[in-house]
Amino acid sequence: MSGQVWIRCCLAVGAVALSAASSCGEANTPRDGTQQTAEAGAAPSPDAAGSTGDGGARQQPVEEGGLAGVATFGAAGARPGLAGDGGAGGAPTLQGGAAGNPGGQGAAPGQSGAGGEPGPSGCGSPVANVSKPLFLQLGSLGPLDLNNYTSAVSDDGTTVVGASNVDADTAHAFSWTPTGGMTDLTVATNGGLTEEASLVSCDGSVIVGVTKAGRGRYNKATGVVELPGCGSKLPVFGIFEMNAAGDVLVGVCQDGIIADNTHVRRWLGTDPPTTIADLVGWGMDVSADGSIFGGVSIEAGVYSVFRWTAQGGVQTIAKTNGGANTSMSADGSTIVGQDESGKSFRWRNGVITPLPCAADAPYCLGGAMSGDGRVITFSAGDGTMVWVGDAEPYSLRDKLQALGVDLSPWAYINVRDMTADARVLVGSVNNAFGVDRRSYYLEMPVDSW
Repeated sequence: MSGQVWIRCCLAVGAVALSAASSCGEANTPRDGTQQTAEAGAAPSPDAAGSTGDGGARQQPVEEGGLAGVATFGAAGARPGLAGDGGAGGAPTLQGGAAGNPGGQGAAPGQSGAGGEPGPSGCGSPVANVSKPLFLQLGSLGPLDLNNYTSAVSDDGTTVVGASNVDADTAHAFSWTPTGGMTDLTVATNGGLTEEASLVSCDGSVIVGVTKAGRGRYNKATGVVELPGCGSKLPVFGIFEMNAAGDVLVGVCQDGIIADNTHVRRWLGTDPPTTIADLVGWGMDVSADGSIFGGVSIEAGVYSVFRWTAQGGVQTIAKTNGGANTSMSADGSTIVGQDESGKSFRWRNGVITPLPCAADAPYCLGGAMSGDGRVITFSAGDGTMVWVGDAEPYSLRDKLQALGVDLSPWAYINVRDMTADARVLVGSVNNAFGVDRRSYYLEMPVDSW
């Protein structure tokens, strides 16, 4: 939904420099489970992870079960849901499990789900709860003093992807799991993926990364499948985000020279990319169900943050300085972008709020975001901050140290991505000189934020 906040291709004001065979930036990305229909007005199913569906008109997505039948991102068998609203049919959820039927009047507050396996395309959160934060360094494919960085984490918290230098001049794509450690994907795919794995589906089964020809989608069953490019007129393309299942991607195509000749594109399955409302600009994010897109549009030299749906078309959120630090929550309700001054803001259901950076902060850049947009990290020159709802932000480093995490000798902790339920964060730590960067995996207890 990342450096902790940069996109993977070098997008600059007035120019978009995209390499067809390499990536040169970083991007944060929230991602979540696939869309299904929750049973309304009933106790949660074992596959709904503590969520009760609600009837009536479609409501706004929420994190917990039982509030207006929508996106649930909790662990299987999660905390009790709240009371339903009642009415006639349930709204979609982004949780695994079988589809429910329309229900009647909303039930009493839901009880905790009984757990169970996620549905075929759904993503629960099988990471067991911990009593205190679990902070792990990922290691490296080469000597530890060489660079490595994380790009993304799957929403079930099981798979981290990124890039790691194997020597001073060569980086390989990697995947990492808490139980299996680091896998060299460049070796595992016989060179199919080259220097970076940049995106991962919600269950870790689909990985998108850099290939010799451009970008490719990888899973163990099919190997690396090259993603189709944009044709000879727009030979350069970049892919910045994908949906929960890994079958809808969003990015940009351009001629490689003229910034205004860039076009927002989406990739559906293995089909060639198509335009989104003939937008000039670049697509930066997509909702978990693949139906809502966000990014930056360009019209008559004016850059704007946009949100697009099939029903509502293009919605202009705000003018921007052309910065590429634009991300969207998995449920599509929240967008973090940059204003004309370059400082980040939060757009949520039509309301724009500046990120709560100090007035004299040298910069103010949004980072990772939870699936419902409630938890946002940002950097403002004094380390990574955590902003929950509209409460006062606080230092991530101070929070972890108060919970007993030993961060020595690391002076800085950066967040690249987080799971939809904000239980798992990934990123990098650096020493006081800003070098000797190491990747980490951080698992937080439930309700830590």
